[in-house]
Amino acid sequence: MKLHTITKLAVPLLTSLLAFGASYANAKSPEDHTTVLRGRLGYLSIHSDLKSENPSVKANQKFKDGFVGEVGLGYFLNRYIAVEFDAGLEYAEFKNNAGNSKGIYSVPLQTLLQLHVPIHSTVRPYIGGGYVYRLVNNNMNNVKIENAGGAVAQLGVDFFPSESIGFNIDAKYNIALKNKITDNNQFFHNKSSVVNVTVGVVIPF
Repeated sequence: MKLHTITKLAVPLLTSLLAFGASYANAKSPEDHTTVLRGRLGYLSIHSDLKSENPSVKANQKFKDGFVGEVGLGYFLNRYIAVEFDAGLEYAEFKNNAGNSKGIYSVPLQTLLQLHVPIHSTVRPYIGGGYVYRLVNNNMNNVKIENAGGAVAQLGVDFFPSESIGFNIDAKYNIALKNKITDNNQFFHNKSSVVNVTVGVVIPF
C-alpha cells in the first residue's frame, strides 16, 4: 500500500481505534489496568549532518520541520514497568542539492521499555528507551533515502481526569540514525537526530 493512501486512512483509523478502546474501558482505576492505547499527534523536527562521498560536492540538502501521528499499545508488566509498541506516520519536506523541495513520508516502528513513576492516581510520568526503525517513502525524482534504525529515548506523562480516558503528553528523541542518501547519482552519508513532541489521548483497558 502506498504511503499517500495510508495518509488518507490514518485519521479515520486512529479515530476508530480510540472509539473502540473507549467502548471497552470500564470503571476501574487506571492503575488497575494492564493495557493502554495511546493516540498522538504533534510536531516533528529532523536535524541532519550530511557528508558527500565526493569531496568536491557540497551537501546542501535539508529536512524541514513537519508533523507526526502515531498509535501506541502499552502493556504493564507491573505497576512501574511497561512495554510500548508504536507505529506512526511522519511528514516532512526534503530539499535536494538542486534546491528542489518535496514532501517525504516515513513510517517509524518503535519498541520501548518504560519506567512509570505515579505521583498520584491521576498523574503518571514516565521515561523510556528502546529501538526505532524508519521506513522511508522515496517519491522524489533522482533522490533515494535509505531506511534507518537506531536508539530512541522517551519522556512523557499521562493525566487521568476520569477513570476511563486520559490525556498524554510525549516527547521522543531518535539518536544518531545513520543511512545513505543518493541525490542525482551523488552519494551522501547522513547522520540524523529526530525529535517529536506530541499530545493525545490514552485509554486504559
